[in-house]
Parts: sequence; structure tokens; C-alpha cells
Amino acid sequence: MIKSVLFTVLAGAAMMCFPLATAQAGGQILTVEVDESQILQLPKAPGAIVVGNPSIADVSIQGQKIFVHGRGFGQTNLTILDLEGNQMANFSLVGVHSQPATISVYRGAERYSYSCMPNCEAQVQVGDNTQFMSLTASQLGAKMGLATGSNIAEAAAPQQPQ
Repeated sequence: MIKSVLFTVLAGAAMMCFPLATAQAGGQILTVEVDESQILQLPKAPGAIVVGNPSIADVSIQGQKIFVHGRGFGQTNLTILDLEGNQMANFSLVGVHSQPATISVYRGAERYSYSCMPNCEAQVQVGDNTQFMSLTASQLGAKMGLATGSNIAEAAAPQQPQ
């Protein structure tokens, strides 16, 4: 528990310093929570959107709205071009995880993540114990399959194009 609190304090302090470094580079900063989305409203429909590292964030588009989805921790960039190829915006995109209800439990070097709102439930985070992560992901997939009427947990991969 002490390691978890120490890690949270150190991560928070690092993120306070991090935006200062990117602000000096001259780009706009967009901070996105991991596992959450933000909406960007554009003045006109974009022609292309490029995310430097899609493991940190990805996007979906609906007209003049861009939904930025936080996927992982770290920094990348997000560039938006109009239909003529002109740059509309360029962001330094930072993926963070600062939700106070998420805790990490350490058993030796193994980490287990939980979301506690108000009760603690397993939550998959990159860096968790691999067996814990696989079991939790499998259970979440089975639950999703039951909720949607499809069995996502056992869905076969699409066939390769020939």
C-alpha cells in the first residue's frame, strides 16, 4: 500500500513538471485520461487525423467532432488536417491516469489494479500481473457477451485476406 501511495505521489509530481516542458515546445497540450474520451469540436470537417502513437490514444470522427480516446500512458502528438491538406491543429497529447478511486496492490513485484467506487473491483491496467490481467479480461469479455447477446470472449479472429 505504501508503494502504491508513493507511486501515485511521484507520478503526480512528474505530470506537474511534464506539461511545462511541452508548453515550452510551442504546441497545444491535450491531456486525456486513460480509458476515457474527450470531444474536440472543429470549425469544419477534418480531412485527415494522425496520431503519432496509437497505443496512447486513438480517435473517431463524426462530422466536425473528434472523439479522442485515451488508451495508454505517455506522450505523443495529434495532428489534424483539413480536406485540402492544410494543418488545422497540432497537439502534444498526454495520456494520464489520475482517477483517485483506482488503487494498485503490490505483492512483491506483482501488481494488481482495482477500481474502488465505493467497492473495489478488479480493473485491467498495463503492467498488472499477467494471470490476473488475463482472468479479468476474460471475465469482462464474457460479461460483455452476455450483455450484448454475442459471445465476444470466444469470437474467432477474422480470416486473413488472400
